[in-house]
Amino acid sequence: MGLSLGDGLWAVALRDRQSDRVGLLGQVQASGATCVQPWNSLDGQSPESGGSRLLLDAGLPYRNPQTGQAHPLVTWAGELRPLPQLLETLAESLARLRDPAIAWVTATGKPVPSQVLRSVEDVVVGYPVPSGEAFRFNSRELVLKAGLVTHGQRVMTVAEGLGAALGWDGLQGWGCCWVIDLALPGPLPLPQSPTPAPLTQAHLTQITLLDRDFGRQLGQTHGLTGPWHGWPQWIETLNSALNHLVAQSGIAPQKVERILLRGAIAQAPRSSDPTGALQDYLRQKCPSATLHWEPSSQPLGRLAMGLSRMVDCPPWDETKPYDDYFLFAALLRHLTPEPQPLDRILEALAQDGIHGRTCRRSIQQLLAGEIPPGLLPHPCWAPNSLADPDYQALAAQSPFQCLASGWYALDASAGTRWRRYLGLVWGRSSTAALEPIGAI
Repeated sequence: MGLSLGDGLWAVALRDRQSDRVGLLGQVQASGATCVQPWNSLDGQSPESGGSRLLLDAGLPYRNPQTGQAHPLVTWAGELRPLPQLLETLAESLARLRDPAIAWVTATGKPVPSQVLRSVEDVVVGYPVPSGEAFRFNSRELVLKAGLVTHGQRVMTVAEGLGAALGWDGLQGWGCCWVIDLALPGPLPLPQSPTPAPLTQAHLTQITLLDRDFGRQLGQTHGLTGPWHGWPQWIETLNSALNHLVAQSGIAPQKVERILLRGAIAQAPRSSDPTGALQDYLRQKCPSATLHWEPSSQPLGRLAMGLSRMVDCPPWDETKPYDDYFLFAALLRHLTPEPQPLDRILEALAQDGIHGRTCRRSIQQLLAGEIPPGLLPHPCWAPNSLADPDYQALAAQSPFQCLASGWYALDASAGTRWRRYLGLVWGRSSTAALEPIGAI
């Protein structure tokens, strides 16, 4: 199953491994089948107005044992709500897939037996770039709370750009392509608009490069966010981002054969000045590439179909063998107040089956005091939780002390504080959070 999360909406697609057929699912309603579902079917307002899917990156679900207050606090539908409550709401919406009283059909109207939806083997969830491990952790929580699968290892997370490319053209037929996706919270700002978009309006731009030439499977992703300043400035920002991706992958723009444009770019009129300027820029940047605009119908559904095809794909480049959350927790278990050199720490991790030398740099960054993003509330998505005393105490000090060169120790008080906090987070989790779960 492929699951794509939109802003207030979600869509799923099923793939039959034997026939390799993929079908988009819709719920039968009085007005017909609908292939996108609201996060909260009881909401009377437009589901898109509820909030951004990036709220899943606000942090990890946590409840203060003394006050009972749930965190992080996020703004959803104009109200301040605890993230755990939002996750429960979305999980209840996803759980309708397993309700035998609800009729589900394919996009062609063929009924889907309830036992098929109750026997899903794997779920692939898309995540935006950039986003942190908290987004992927919470995505797995949603799937497990909904009961779609029974184990966290059956939930994969895949960059949305990779899923979009496969939903667009399948696994075959493309050599080297770029996927460019622009997301804007609101109507597309056009230059001739009498009221230009405010500078506080944020944009999310995702860029994905894929290459299958010579039997190689290469996937590189890059994303950026920032205030919207207008189309000319955005194209300059896009150019810098594409140059970064070119340097990262070693693939020249002249080799790109196709470019898929998604989101706000694909919705803009072809005759508009911004679209014309973007076409001129891309044709100059990639003279051999053909431009494609994703149709406006069912973008979440096509993404879900592409994600469903990723289940049996071998890992793409840049797959991390261990999440930073997993490594952070493992170091908390193994370090003591007695100083140890890095090699001894790596040996202790190896005794637990953790190949620390494959992620030596990540381990060194954690030991040097870096706190993985998302372990504490995100300042953008959960600013109202930053003043909580528990979070402030955690943020004040890393549990790891860097002593002489190559020697590290556990700070006893900070270590106790972090172990208690993570114990509360993992204890309420539906997944085996201390297992290595990498992202594709």
